[in-house]
Amino acid sequence: MGSQPAKVEHVVDGDTLELTAVAPGPALRAGTVDVRLVGVDTPEATECFGPEATASLGRLAPVGSTVWTTRDQELTDRYGRHLAYLWNDAGVFVNGTLVESGHAEVLTVLPNQAHRSGFEAAESRARSAGAGLWSACAAREPSTSTSTTPQDSAPVVPPPPEPVAPEVPSGPPATSEPAPAPDPAVPGPDLDCADLPENNIPLPHGDPHGLDADGDGFGCDE
Repeated sequence: MGSQPAKVEHVVDGDTLELTAVAPGPALRAGTVDVRLVGVDTPEATECFGPEATASLGRLAPVGSTVWTTRDQELTDRYGRHLAYLWNDAGVFVNGTLVESGHAEVLTVLPNQAHRSGFEAAESRARSAGAGLWSACAAREPSTSTSTTPQDSAPVVPPPPEPVAPEVPSGPPATSEPAPAPDPAVPGPDLDCADLPENNIPLPHGDPHGLDADGDGFGCDE
């Protein structure tokens, strides 16, 4: 695709700036627009090496200078920013130079990958040399140029719970005590001889249930 000249109005951060097209072309709409450098990603201003990345883009594309832009498959990203590859007035490829110097890492968002292989090679060299953020930001993981195109993923199903064995009593089962025999000398629900476990029951304290039919002081002796 053909290149389109533009004027740098403002550098926002290490991979974003404002440009005004100075001639019609395929990469930029008319007027001043936000432009995101396609294929690369720099730290945010508050992150490690973020200010250095912003300063590097400012040196490569100074405010007021003319740059040349080309596009990839998509004109804009989901935020409405134009996606562009940039060359400055000295012919320096800005996107690739930021990666080579360790100020940016590769970020491939399909279908925009016209310079992917060159960016990945530049990042590998920068990483090996410990250039820029690769030595300054020790906790930063190397990029693998992972596409950010959404992919379907299977739902996560938790594993079934493991069976729990029932507790086994450690000793012999407890036996219930037999119910005590009713006391024929205690008043209460009426008792018959059939309710008592034995005959010839002495009744020294009275006969509330009428068990001593012959009055000899012994119940159930018939």
